[in-house]
Amino acid sequence: MGSGSEGGPLMLDMTPEDFRAWRGRMAPLRGGKYSQADAARDLGMTVDMIKRYERPITRNGSPVPRYIALACAALEARLGQQ
Repeated sequence: MGSGSEGGPLMLDMTPEDFRAWRGRMAPLRGGKYSQADAARDLGMTVDMIKRYERPITRNGSPVPRYIALACAALEARLGQQ
């Protein structure tokens, strides 16, 4: 999920790779580990949905909906401020 440079628009398209990278960035903010179950709990969804969003789209994965990308960005921003 890219952010605009020099104040440009926030890009909200999130690929499965972006979603996995987001979970990796969340780990240090959550004490060193951020499992699929942690992400599911924080985003209010099932672990199966997290797995589906992390799976490559070419292997029956689902594109990450924009509202999930927004929720991920909000969680990361909030935890990054603490």
